[in-house]
Amino acid sequence: MPVVSHRTDFCLVHRLKWKIIPPPAVIPPKPTRIIRFGTYRQRLERFPRPGIVFPIAMVGAFIISNGVYFLYAKEHRERYRLFYFSNMASDEPDSYFMRAWQQQLPDFPTTKETWDDMSFRRDFEVFRPPPLIPYDVKGINKKKLKNLDLAKEQLKERVIFDWNFLCPH
Repeated sequence: MPVVSHRTDFCLVHRLKWKIIPPPAVIPPKPTRIIRFGTYRQRLERFPRPGIVFPIAMVGAFIISNGVYFLYAKEHRERYRLFYFSNMASDEPDSYFMRAWQQQLPDFPTTKETWDDMSFRRDFEVFRPPPLIPYDVKGINKKKLKNLDLAKEQLKERVIFDWNFLCPH
């Protein structure tokens, strides 16, 4: 019988290993096993796990929303609140301009005849030009009113491209 090493445990047909050669009297110990993929059975293939991502996302959402609120939205919210409670929330607004504006508006129609009369009026008949009183409305963003050129704003509303020399205005 030919002499074959006992290291036939590398044989691909494991069931036939001991039928090919008889087992030795003492089987020497195998070398220590190298563990290459230690996290294979721990289901860490989707790291970071939802249990880690969700709290981080909640903390991040809280920080970002507070940052947006305190850096951008708080001043607008306070301005809108001041505008609403000083002009709209009561029948008698704080502003002299708003009082004069309300006095020149027609009464709300309560009968069919007045409703028909209002429906056939044009916008410029219902909403007259603003009163000649200093504009003292609270809650207006005054930064946008500085250096306001009315001719430029009307030009923007007409949507005419002033950079295009082919369509002069």
